[in-house]
Amino acid sequence: MQNSAEAELDIPLFLKSLFANGAAGGFSADLLISSIVFWLFIFQDRNGAKPREVR
Repeated sequence: MQNSAEAELDIPLFLKSLFANGAAGGFSADLLISSIVFWLFIFQDRNGAKPREVR
């Protein structure tokens, strides 16, 4: 068994494994799209409106 320090990251194999079958591809696509939408919202809203005061 390889030590994690000896193992190198194989990015093409990792990306191929993300879309190995239909279920994995759907999950990976959903996660990537959700992450992109989240970060776009965060960067757009960082200087946005302040919360309203509750009276």
